[in-house]
Amino acid sequence: MKLVQCVFVRSDLVWNAGALVAQACHATSAVNHARRVYSPTQEASVKIIQVPGEAALQSVGTLLEQQGIHHKMWIEQPENIITCACTEMQPEADWQRLEELLKASLPTH
Repeated sequence: MKLVQCVFVRSDLVWNAGALVAQACHATSAVNHARRVYSPTQEASVKIIQVPGEAALQSVGTLLEQQGIHHKMWIEQPENIITCACTEMQPEADWQRLEELLKASLPTH
């Protein structure tokens, strides 16, 4: 069973690429450490999805909660800025269902 992990990163932050990658790494490490439900030998991929801003990222978080998908909203400190969100690894078929819901609910940018 192929697994997918999704990282949602804000596209409105005027940060260098390294800082944004670090935010995504923090979020993936946090959610993977908290959950540890899949074998590290399973085939997996990561999807990086840009969202246009904080409101859109909050909408993603709400949708993930409604769908019962464990995730981590990463808040950079001390700035207290929500920078990204990351889902736990999930079966690819579940991601495809979520992807359709996201397309219907997220604004385009």
